[in-house]
Amino acid sequence: MIKKIIVGICVVMSTIHQIVPQSTMKLNGQWQADSPEITSMYNDLYEFTTEGIFRFYPNAYNGMNRIIFLVGRYKIKGDSVYFLPLKSREVHGGRFERSMYTTLSDTWEINGGKIITTKCEKCEWQSDCFKLSNDSLVIGNRKFFKIKKE
Repeated sequence: MIKKIIVGICVVMSTIHQIVPQSTMKLNGQWQADSPEITSMYNDLYEFTTEGIFRFYPNAYNGMNRIIFLVGRYKIKGDSVYFLPLKSREVHGGRFERSMYTTLSDTWEINGGKIITTKCEKCEWQSDCFKLSNDSLVIGNRKFFKIKKE
């Protein structure tokens, strides 16, 4: 019985490896803009899965940013990446306050409010140039670094 399970797992793994393009396998994980260093918050961050799902998290240092993340599908063709945004998580409402922490928006931040999921009104594929190496990738003219959580 155990031999059958092991054989089944090997067949599934080899099938997945054949179906999922190598570039997608290498892209799997989190990629932070401008620096591989993780501090108290993230810079702009992409998260890619082997199932073709992406999430984009805007710079967490901007206290005025209402978008928590954008989620959708992606595909890679040659030296281009194609994104299809589907929905976002956003802060709706809340109040603007001065914070004791300096952010990209001086010291302003949004407090309170309700977190909602919003579907994109008009979903269209959008493309940009793309270059992937072992520990970094370039989308458009911006460099992102693979990060590892400890």
